Amino acid sequence: MNYRAEIDGLRALAVVPVILFHAGFDLFEGGFVGVDVFFVISGYLITTIILNEMDQGRFRFAQFYERRAKRILPALLFVSLSCIPFAWFWLSQHDLYDFSKSLIATGLFGSNFYFWSGSGYFDTAAELKPLLHTWSLAVEEQYYILFPIVLWVFWKYGKYVIVSILGLTFLGSLILGQWGAVNLPQMAFFFLPSRGWEILLGAFCAFFTIKPRLNHYAHQVLSVIGIILIALSILTFDADTPTPGYFTLIPTLGAALIIMFSTHSTIGGQILSNRLFVATGLVSYSAYLWHQPLLVFTRYATGGTTDLPVETLPFLLISLIVLSVLTWKFIERPARSGDLSFFKLLTVFFITLPLTGFISGYFSSNEGLYWSIKSTIFDKESVNAQRILSESREELRVNDFSLCIQNGDLEKAFPTQCINGSPTIVLIGDSHGRDIYSSLGYAFEKKATSSVNILNFTRGGCRLLNPQCEAHYNRLLNWILENKANISAVIYVQAARDLLLNSRTLKEKAVDRLLHEFDTRFIENNIKFAWLGPRVNLGINRHQVLYAKCSYSAPFLFDKQEVLQKLEHSVADSILIDQQIQNYLTEIKNNIHYISQVNLLNLNLNQDITNCNTLFWSDEDHYSTAGEKYFAARMKKLINVLN
Repeated sequence: MNYRAEIDGLRALAVVPVILFHAGFDLFEGGFVGVDVFFVISGYLITTIILNEMDQGRFRFAQFYERRAKRILPALLFVSLSCIPFAWFWLSQHDLYDFSKSLIATGLFGSNFYFWSGSGYFDTAAELKPLLHTWSLAVEEQYYILFPIVLWVFWKYGKYVIVSILGLTFLGSLILGQWGAVNLPQMAFFFLPSRGWEILLGAFCAFFTIKPRLNHYAHQVLSVIGIILIALSILTFDADTPTPGYFTLIPTLGAALIIMFSTHSTIGGQILSNRLFVATGLVSYSAYLWHQPLLVFTRYATGGTTDLPVETLPFLLISLIVLSVLTWKFIERPARSGDLSFFKLLTVFFITLPLTGFISGYFSSNEGLYWSIKSTIFDKESVNAQRILSESREELRVNDFSLCIQNGDLEKAFPTQCINGSPTIVLIGDSHGRDIYSSLGYAFEKKATSSVNILNFTRGGCRLLNPQCEAHYNRLLNWILENKANISAVIYVQAARDLLLNSRTLKEKAVDRLLHEFDTRFIENNIKFAWLGPRVNLGINRHQVLYAKCSYSAPFLFDKQEVLQKLEHSVADSILIDQQIQNYLTEIKNNIHYISQVNLLNLNLNQDITNCNTLFWSDEDHYSTAGEKYFAARMKKLINVLN
């Protein structure tokens, strides 16, 4: 196929927003759509190559898969292996074990399944996963295992039949993507069946460009519209935008318009054919591979914070450019054009990454071996600090309690064996509710008989104002209404972030929307309901807590006094927001039962953060397992306040 400079420019338009999104720039909250643009580009290029070869009668499966392998695997293998020493140096035991499993998944083209089984793409923890971005490569490779076979099987029936079959598949995948984005957002985000339509859209571009094109004026207008649609998506989408549903048609159709109608003589084509765009597009694959590990390990090197210090940005930019260019020049290009054996490449890739991941996972999962290796790298004090950090991870305790605290599941029958005449409370909301649930479990577990039953229906990141969680709360309300006779109260809890204009100012319109949800779903259905207000946000992570509050030497550069001031200011802001909520409810004369979590916790900055032998917080606003135990007695007051 003929070289099109504007396609490389389109690659640049895709990769740069993805990088800026992962770097945490607020202006590029929708930068994740760059991956969707990549899918369209990939579908177009690969389908074009296959169609040309099939038209000429020279398509061979072995040659096709060899080209794909040489294009993808060498650079992916190099970058993945390069992460290992940094992972062993910076990551905690649990995080290293997770990283090792992601190495195995990447080596088997299954990282989308692996990351789906963990936390979501938009979770804070996602910003600290070095190989998270490989999920999109897994989706592509899964697609290209199947796609050539479909074309080959139906080729004898003609292109009309092929396009018809692909069209039906496209519609099915799009509908599934929309349904999944609302009902099962994490699964829809990571899985091929709900993503395939994007690559197929690019495939349709390949079929379309074979036909005669429109007039020059139409090309001018449509190519510019394509750029506008992508830019609009980048600047207006955010983590709450249902993806990959109908909204994702905006950037993908934008990419399709550019592919179909941009030429060297159109405005859109000239913009994308700019030397800087083309140069960036040429190294876009290497840049995509390197950006996430660079961002993640820089975050760890600066204290494990998800917010990148401004002073690190020049280093990151220079490092990304240098690594991308070198990888493209010395690995990508030679691998594609050289005599590298297809069989040897596959053998090395499919053995090296999984085996390396298995070995790393074995050592990181073995307490004795892991800490023995750490002791050879770090001094005793540093190892002790790392132990404390590793042990401070939050864990959901479900079935460890002697009383009947259940992890609720809407698909299961109401656990009648847990009622026994005791009040049954349903806890709903996001991951903050999970902390409350576990703390209450510790508060009551020593009792011989339960005095309270709590069913946990919380889900990480799933707040009432999140459109991706609407279906979850609809099903939940139906379940509550069906079991209303057995429920004494419903408690809702969520993080404050959706309710704020900034750290010190309440977004009253958001509170109004939340109150409306409370009214229509619970109050009007005569369900006893309470809103447990936002908890204190420390504003600093567990690494900063330990090294700022205790005498351990930090393995990274930071201003201890500045961190402590940030802690004080953040806690003060949390108290202020809690008071603003109470004042606003009084002002509008809303009688919702509001329980101040700030007052329940009554945080003492000198005692309730860490005792330097353990951490009570796993991050800025979640308790560690030790913290769930530590705060149990205070959380127990929630039941008294509720009654």
